[in-house]
Amino acid sequence: LNGAFEGKPINATSVTEITKEFPDLPVQIGGGIRNMEIANTYIEAGISYLIIGTMAVTHPEFVSELCREFPGKIIVGLDANNGLVATEGWAKQTDLHVVDLSKKFEQD
Repeated sequence: LNGAFEGKPINATSVTEITKEFPDLPVQIGGGIRNMEIANTYIEAGISYLIIGTMAVTHPEFVSELCREFPGKIIVGLDANNGLVATEGWAKQTDLHVVDLSKKFEQD
């Protein structure tokens, strides 16, 4: 959640060290992935999967771009509170219903 709250990667160095030490270990990371540069850095460091949350809600086209660039490596992670999508590490609640938004990503 550190990256989600800060809007940028916080534990990138630690995660990169893990992927170097255990190259066969599948690693997924989320929180603070707000642009293609950050995503590319993680993938190049050996991260297996990127979890996109807030940006999936606020900039769904970013998810499409990531999926084209890194096929099979993108996971959309939607947090919900009482059925409504929450963003920014659960700090903000939207008016979007999580099931409706999930179906939209399924169709895309």
